[in-house]
Amino acid sequence: MKTVAAACAAALAAALAAPSPGAAAMEVQPRQAAIKSRVDVRYHVVAGRALHLDVHRLQSSRPTPVLVFVHGGGWSRGARPPRASFEAAFAMGFSVVAVEYRLADEAPAPAAVRDVRCALAWVGREAATLGFDRRHIVVEGASAGGHLVLLAVAARDDPEFDAGCGRMPAIAAVVDRYGITDLAAWHPASGAVDRWLGPHAGDARYLRQLSPLARLDSRMPPLFIVHGDADRVVPLAQSQALFAAATALGVPVTLHVVTGGGHGAFDADATARLDVALRTFLRAQHVPVLDGSPAPLPDASTGEPP
Repeated sequence: MKTVAAACAAALAAALAAPSPGAAAMEVQPRQAAIKSRVDVRYHVVAGRALHLDVHRLQSSRPTPVLVFVHGGGWSRGARPPRASFEAAFAMGFSVVAVEYRLADEAPAPAAVRDVRCALAWVGREAATLGFDRRHIVVEGASAGGHLVLLAVAARDDPEFDAGCGRMPAIAAVVDRYGITDLAAWHPASGAVDRWLGPHAGDARYLRQLSPLARLDSRMPPLFIVHGDADRVVPLAQSQALFAAATALGVPVTLHVVTGGGHGAFDADATARLDVALRTFLRAQHVPVLDGSPAPLPDASTGEPP
């Protein structure tokens, strides 16, 4: 699902392309700013295995908001999207961090959740050095990536998911793109859940423990959920249940249903409407969304740390 993950990242980036009230208060000029990229930055080592992320840093005289992206792929496939997927986000004033996590064939659940938590803790620790604004950390995941970001944030205090990486920073908003929210209610023909759960496959208690829907509480950051009503991979009901639970808890939440949309497959008109809804949501959370367009930006990358 690497293509889907990249498409999702690009869709969020495009959503950041509209004018934002108050944007002039920031000094970033998107069309003139440069991006300094560093790939394969180590953020954690577990059992001798180094985990990496890609840092695409917007060069600015002031701290920038940052988008932390977690790819999908049924916990078994996928990879960090390429830098080009995020050009619109850069143009709108966002730096980007794309996260690697261990897949099911390397380490079963809950390894991937621990990895995402460690990546978020790393972003928080390194924010000042990298020029990130800790007040505006937005986390996004697609499909299985949506599940992982939801669970990592919702179960942030659970020692089961603590890999000794320190506390996560405050999250300004979570963008969940057709993620799995209730593992017990999802039975894909691919067997993705059983592969990821490994020896815990079929354990009802463990399924609940790893379901964001069961871990949600009133401290959850604002949620933007997007799902197509023709999704044959992850049913819309998964997102509807999350929306209902968040609403009942008083968590700010938006559910954007794409009519006729498949699993990340949205036409141009639907994508445009989604972009407007997402921009509106981000601004409501006081995340600065700057003017600009997804034009390629100058590259200031070097071999030095970002």
